[in-house]
Amino acid sequence: MIPTFPQTLAKLGIYNDGVGTTSLAGSIRPERSLTEDAKRIFQSATEHGYEEFLQKVATARQMDKAQVDEVARGRVWSGSQAIERGLVDQSGSLADAVDSAARRAGLGENYRVEYIEPRLTTVEQLLVNMTSQISGWLDIQLGSPVQRWLSGTLMQNLLGDLSLITRGEQGFALYAHCLCSVD
Repeated sequence: MIPTFPQTLAKLGIYNDGVGTTSLAGSIRPERSLTEDAKRIFQSATEHGYEEFLQKVATARQMDKAQVDEVARGRVWSGSQAIERGLVDQSGSLADAVDSAARRAGLGENYRVEYIEPRLTTVEQLLVNMTSQISGWLDIQLGSPVQRWLSGTLMQNLLGDLSLITRGEQGFALYAHCLCSVD
């Protein structure tokens, strides 16, 4: 669930050390192995989520929880396999789901669908504008994998960092972000 690579870094001569105030401090970092406490927490959360899933499916499908567990067992089924196993009634597209919801709501045939997305903050919009311009240029120079990276991974990392910085819960602070590698 959480990729770590301390042995890989050690082969490169890179080590990490630190001090924490709790047993979980720094336990979810890619340069360190997960601690036993962190592993137990993730396992417990996974088991809890699976139990909730079993109960919800059992209730919705009018099945016994043990029956659902026998079919599910943490596996992923295709749509047709889920139909065969009684986990879903039918498969379809988003348009099919919207049509079904409209029928159930009694909206008739003349209804309008409006997709509502949250507004981007000023900083998010700035990043979208900057990365789309850069990625367009790089796409021409280097190809579409760079564009996917810039619009995906890099954007998510930058938005996460900016979210932390702009929260302002700690009062005034000075931050620096180095988009470089260390030799």
